[in-house]
Amino acid sequence: MGKVGIVGVGNMGEALVRGWLEAGIVSQQNVLALDKNAERLEEISGIYGVKVAPSISMLSQEVEMVVLAVKPQDAMEVLDGISGQVSESQTVISIIAGLTIEKIRQKLGEAPFIIRVMPNMGALVRASISAYAVSRGRGKQNMEFAIALLEAVGEVLEVPEERMDLVTAVSGSGPAYYSLMADALARAAEGEGLEGKIAYKLSTETLWGCAKLIKSAGKKPAQLIESVSSPGGTTEAALAYFEKAGFSEMLAGAVRAARERSSSLSD
Repeated sequence: MGKVGIVGVGNMGEALVRGWLEAGIVSQQNVLALDKNAERLEEISGIYGVKVAPSISMLSQEVEMVVLAVKPQDAMEVLDGISGQVSESQTVISIIAGLTIEKIRQKLGEAPFIIRVMPNMGALVRASISAYAVSRGRGKQNMEFAIALLEAVGEVLEVPEERMDLVTAVSGSGPAYYSLMADALARAAEGEGLEGKIAYKLSTETLWGCAKLIKSAGKKPAQLIESVSSPGGTTEAALAYFEKAGFSEMLAGAVRAARERSSSLSD
């Protein structure tokens, strides 16, 4: 496998680096890192033993894969920094929320292979789901290497780019939705008299077990709901309350708001 350069080593950037090294996709000496926060960059280099790139221009010239993991507000500055530096033999992988392939092409031209990716925070424990869209450049690209880098932190699937804002709203922001549910459930239990430590333990372990059951058993969430619910039982009473309170409509509105915000980030 070739060299990888990563621009931005925040939480997600660090998760990627750790995943690559743990999976053995690349070696320490074949990872170049860069971040505008010099202290953070030094910390990541010290922990993982990866090299620090002296400049964004040099990073882009030395690697096969350029991974962009900066905040949306820093995207244009980074693209300006590598404009004219990326050839048709290289691939640019962007995990920047809202940044379209068209915007990247405007800065980098038609030469490089571009992959737009939306992972989520599950990458921190190598349990992400990363949706990606591709735009082929002029040269022959190492798609196998690119996919291996993404699979190092979880599962991957290809989607049309026009659905990426919706992907962001569902799986990119999704960990916050489930965490909100778990936190609200624990607080509700506390309000009914359960000790806080016990309430949070019950809530979070139930979330973990439910996710594991859905994935390992290959069941759809609706099937799990049906198997848990008994006519006239406690679960049915709770679900009826959710329906009356408009839970499904509220969630649909939240996804819509997140999708619209993701779309606006590219403006």
